[in-house]
Amino acid sequence: MSVSTSSMYEEKWRALFDLGDRLLSLKYIHEQIDTICEVFSKITGGKVEMQLSQEFKPLPHHLENSDINQATNYEFTQREDDQIYKQKISEGLHQNISIPLRKDARIIGTLLISFNENIFISKSELEFFLYASKYLTHILELSRLTKIKDWRLEQLSLIRSVSNEIVQLRDPKILFLRIVELIQSAFNFYFVVLHIFDEVSNKVIYRSSAGTELSDAQMNELIQQNGIELGKGLVGICAQEGNLILSNEVKTDKRYRLVNGLKDAESEICLPLEVGKKVLGVLEILSNQPERFHDNDILVLRILSDNVALAIENAKLFDDLLEQTWVSTLMLQVSEAAQRLENVEDLLDEVTRMTPLLTGVQKCTIYLIDQSMGEFILYSHYGFEAEEISFLAMLPFSNNCIELFNRTLSLRICQPLDRHLFEMKNQKSKLSSCCGVIPVCAHGENFGTMLVDDIGKPQKEGLVQITRSEAFLSVAHQTALAIENLRLQESQENEAYVNTILLQVAELVTTSSDLNETIESIINLLPLVLGVDAAFVYLLDQQRTHFFECKIKLSKKNPIGQTPNFYPNIFEKSFKENPTI
Repeated sequence: MSVSTSSMYEEKWRALFDLGDRLLSLKYIHEQIDTICEVFSKITGGKVEMQLSQEFKPLPHHLENSDINQATNYEFTQREDDQIYKQKISEGLHQNISIPLRKDARIIGTLLISFNENIFISKSELEFFLYASKYLTHILELSRLTKIKDWRLEQLSLIRSVSNEIVQLRDPKILFLRIVELIQSAFNFYFVVLHIFDEVSNKVIYRSSAGTELSDAQMNELIQQNGIELGKGLVGICAQEGNLILSNEVKTDKRYRLVNGLKDAESEICLPLEVGKKVLGVLEILSNQPERFHDNDILVLRILSDNVALAIENAKLFDDLLEQTWVSTLMLQVSEAAQRLENVEDLLDEVTRMTPLLTGVQKCTIYLIDQSMGEFILYSHYGFEAEEISFLAMLPFSNNCIELFNRTLSLRICQPLDRHLFEMKNQKSKLSSCCGVIPVCAHGENFGTMLVDDIGKPQKEGLVQITRSEAFLSVAHQTALAIENLRLQESQENEAYVNTILLQVAELVTTSSDLNETIESIINLLPLVLGVDAAFVYLLDQQRTHFFECKIKLSKKNPIGQTPNFYPNIFEKSFKENPTI
């Protein structure tokens, strides 16, 4: 080998090793490929192109942060079955040669070199190409793995920062909005949407979004007023199956639902938000680049979606705890009032005043069932205008309302009271707003009904169905228990009082042997212990046919308005009709 040839040979190897150092310093794959093509073009004097397998395709954040259009001489379309690998290079004349890049038994790409005319490829040059392919393969693979490792660390760091913030949020509205804002900004996605599964409607309901701005009309198109049905569109399919749904080309995907404000969307991924086997919702992510979601992207997004689901579940549990605390507070207030107050009337006044303060309604009234007549009687009210009170008192006597009251007690649920249901004949409704009826019952016994101006509708915060009606039912139930206790206490007091009187009478009878004296003591005792204004004692004669006056105790004014001689006639008539009296 001549000195000139040897010198050129050394320059090629020196250029190859310098190329390796340059490749390791470059950040983007397309810069590496351009550099390889440039250096090999100088070494060989030919035109160099390069093909690589899909695994070398630029990472998503590299596509977004670099001008990839500058690189035009490479493709990521290399396949194992390409015919080019069947070509064998031998010493001799060649106008086109291909140098496969092999990693173990796996082919990761090809260098394609073309000349303007046939040139002689020597054995030493073939050896150089062989070693160069091995060297470049090692450099490219090392660089690829390093970039993936760094990217994963970066993505995991983003996941950690996003997760650390969202797990601290408890208010569902703030949580939902912050989730999409953090994901969109951290990963630079085109558009991010959070949908929550609603068990009542069995649909997926829009909750929040971030990214490109939409007009009101476009937002309404995205939201879909009644929600997305399961199995409809990419989001609906994801929610129904509980599986990740990926569309690399949404414009050719029939499952994709186009929104006018998102015409730049090219690819989309939908991730189910699951806790255990329960689907809480769907995280929908759109990109303005086709095939944007790399395998490593998907891995990271799966981890992120799991953290999002846990944050939503934690917020739900916290909401449940707050709701239970709220209801417990209401019940405790009623219980304390029952212990503090001595009669049902005062208790109901307290409940009707307290309920609006704690539940946010403006008006509250309570009807109790009269134990003797079985009718609903107005006992207490709060917040109603003076002209509404008379209407409230007559309300239970409307056929429509009495049916609704009885049905409410029968079903043990809150029911709306529409205005047209309680307008009575010849009397227009004076109530300023429609109402709701709540059953007041406990231990299977119906005590009455509670009426408020608004029983509320489910407030869907996330997956939590917080309803005022549940709070009203708890208050009404606790009120019924308090009424039951007060009535029992009153009954026990009455029973004790009667027993005391009977005991005093018994003591009088046993301590006196004179009948007249005993009767005198009893008749003097009755007005004092019972509070009556008049007391009479009549005895039957020996023939048991006539009553005669024995003892009389009158107040200064006879409240009955009859002379004592009038009463024996009444007693005799009753005695003849019923001798056992």
